[in-house]
Amino acid sequence: MNDTAKQYASLFRQVKTATAQGRPQARIINIMLAEDDGMYIVTSKGKPFYKQLVDTGEIALAAMCPGCQPLKFTGRLHP
Repeated sequence: MNDTAKQYASLFRQVKTATAQGRPQARIINIMLAEDDGMYIVTSKGKPFYKQLVDTGEIALAAMCPGCQPLKFTGRLHP
């Protein structure tokens, strides 16, 4: 993981709730864990959001850190 990605992971450790976009809809999710090697989110396998994530293999997160620092992240999923 490069330095920029490590910095984002560090910032996401401060965030508990974020908006996730799995084309074309956005939903509120819980970020369970943010580590240097990636982030772990949770959703139910029965939800349409899960199917969208699996079908596209992509995710986009937008969040606001304490102190009003905005974060944006796009990436590939590894279910």
